[in-house]
Amino acid sequence: GKVPVESSTEGAAMIVALAVPPHVPFQPTVICIGDVLLVSSSRDMAREGLKRLVQGGGPSKFDDPRLQEALRRLPQPEDSLVFYDCRLQFTQMRGLVDFLRTAGQGDPNAARVAGLMEVVFEEAAILDYEITVEYTEGNLNRSVAFGKLMPGVENKTLGKVLGSGKPFTDWQAWVPANALAFSLSTGANLHPLYERVMAIVKERFPEAEPGLAKFEEIQSQFGVHLDRDLLQAFSGEHVSVSLPATATSPMAGHGSFFALRCAKPDRIRELLHRLIDALKENPVVAAQQIQLVKCADLEGFEEFSALALSPFGFKPVIGFRDGWMVFGSKADDVKAVFAAKAGKSPTILDNKAFKQFNLEVKGPVQAIAYRNTAEDVRQVAAVLSQIGTMAPMVLGMMAAHAKPEDLKPVQEAIALLPSLSKIVAKFDFLQATLSVTQPGDQPGTYQRRTVTVVRPAAGR
Repeated sequence: GKVPVESSTEGAAMIVALAVPPHVPFQPTVICIGDVLLVSSSRDMAREGLKRLVQGGGPSKFDDPRLQEALRRLPQPEDSLVFYDCRLQFTQMRGLVDFLRTAGQGDPNAARVAGLMEVVFEEAAILDYEITVEYTEGNLNRSVAFGKLMPGVENKTLGKVLGSGKPFTDWQAWVPANALAFSLSTGANLHPLYERVMAIVKERFPEAEPGLAKFEEIQSQFGVHLDRDLLQAFSGEHVSVSLPATATSPMAGHGSFFALRCAKPDRIRELLHRLIDALKENPVVAAQQIQLVKCADLEGFEEFSALALSPFGFKPVIGFRDGWMVFGSKADDVKAVFAAKAGKSPTILDNKAFKQFNLEVKGPVQAIAYRNTAEDVRQVAAVLSQIGTMAPMVLGMMAAHAKPEDLKPVQEAIALLPSLSKIVAKFDFLQATLSVTQPGDQPGTYQRRTVTVVRPAAGR
């Protein structure tokens, strides 16, 4: 049903809140006073914020020793400061468990759901807090985040999923100097999550045992086991690099390279060939003459071919090397990355555009990513413009089977696309972004630094 809304005033402030029962932990409230808007999930917290804003004084979040300690490690927050208290959030979320148990009034199903939520919250509560400050240096917008993990995070499921990847000690070696964008991350290892989920299901839902047995039977029938063959094969670390287009075809896009750390290359290669063989049994797919053939340019790699890819000049390759499963839009893209990794060609550290970030990266990285933001914006604008040009023709073909009044809203929306594309294109003043996440200077901490290059104003 509909939840009524309560409106009231307190001095110069207008207060709007959902009229939910007092025992409900989620009580959305909005307070407007002058040009300030307070938004909270708690009615009491919103009113407390209003009191502080009007009267001042009293205990403050800035009295929290965790926040004080973090601020001593960070630059001055010239532009913004954000403090995320994850420990407090999970403490409040656990109130939902108590609410369900109370509201369930002894209902075993409610107790089961509450118990499950309690386990999920416990396994996911790995972050204590994160604080982010933002400041400006010339045409560089900088932000630095400092995060602290909860004690014993290595024993929690989410900690195992996100924390078991090996940091990159040679991240720059993966990125050729002419890369348009790149991303490296320790990623997520899904094997611990699978193990924990299966254990919880067996422990808390014994009636699911026949279904689990059937699932195991199906896996054995197909000769593929989700966890043993796939999840345990990939620990989560991955590398993605975008390279300039080299194909002569006007329809060919940027080159791409993608790698996943792989512990079972022989098994994954076998499964890939089994997949191709199975697809060939479908007449529609077989007509495309799909196949994996040995790549003449790259040892240990195979080229995927299909009739549908020929007009575009696409010749994707896949292979395994040095504990990594590698995909490339073509052999030359893979060779370009391998040449940089072997020290035979310049890396991104030699790129003038990369140096403009003025961000020194020392030691291993858990994640690092670079984006040519201006080019991304221009591509979105070009797509909107192209849709605005082609859509009227498609709409014209549809007009024969639709009423004019039904098409009018669509026509009006399409007519806005060329103008919208011009507006979007104006946002290319955000030229490029670099983000780096590394272990902190103390155990159980991390630091994330982000720099965005803003195009200087004309004449400056």
